[in-house]
Amino acid sequence: TSIKDTICCPVAQYPNSLRDIASRNYVDEVNYLQPFSDSIFFQSSNTDLLVRQVAQFMCKCFERSYTQTYLNETPKDRKERINRRPILFKCGIAYGDIDIIKSPVIYGKLLSKNYSNTLLGIPVVKAVRLEENKKIIGPRLVFKKDIFDKLCPVTQNFCRELVVDGEPELYEFLWPVYLFLEQTLSPELNYQEYDKMKPALEKAVLFWQKHYKLNENKIADKYFALIELIIDSTILFFKIHNNAETECKMAINTNINNLYKANTNYTDEEIQELKKLFLFQK
Repeated sequence: TSIKDTICCPVAQYPNSLRDIASRNYVDEVNYLQPFSDSIFFQSSNTDLLVRQVAQFMCKCFERSYTQTYLNETPKDRKERINRRPILFKCGIAYGDIDIIKSPVIYGKLLSKNYSNTLLGIPVVKAVRLEENKKIIGPRLVFKKDIFDKLCPVTQNFCRELVVDGEPELYEFLWPVYLFLEQTLSPELNYQEYDKMKPALEKAVLFWQKHYKLNENKIADKYFALIELIIDSTILFFKIHNNAETECKMAINTNINNLYKANTNYTDEEIQELKKLFLFQK
């Protein structure tokens, strides 16, 4: 649909106030996209727009797991939707020259008329190495300082430096900021936009709790990192757009508190883990 939208209504046709939102929802700067196994490779000549479009892609994939509903939804459908595992990616981005070569394909023991495109180059190796680094926990969008320096100031505002052993000058873009729409600056928290965070937080906590109960700690840690990422992204967004950091933290505390008070299925140990998320001491 993004490709069709790009053709039907190019970014230039939008008013200036909407062009940034439109551009990140498109894939017009993606020169090459190749799904392979559980991975997707992107290539673009526009570093800043690639970061924003990949971040939007990651956000939309996650949102789909809790916003997509069924027509005439039954109780069984609703249960399936609530328990639908979210689509999450960890993404590494690197910069440099690459080659795209055409490789012959054998299908049904015969040489196919079609060819498979393959990406070759040092940036491919660097990006894959970042994505595979087990010290980088959770569905993050990460890159080194050479990428960060190529981003525009607005994009840099939603980035932060990550401290990971063996990975100096590592940054991440907080992609959950795209859960929200940019708005007119005001001196208070926009609760209509803020409420978009709640289903995202609930989805992440649900799957953290599932794996925590099963003692699947490595998977649970990834979902806990997602919870923290959603919270940090929410605070950063409303700090920048509303100067409402303190008000946002108080609202998040209330949401975390309500999560386990409304659900008696939480053990004392799980409640203590969730309390680590509190932004002010309770």
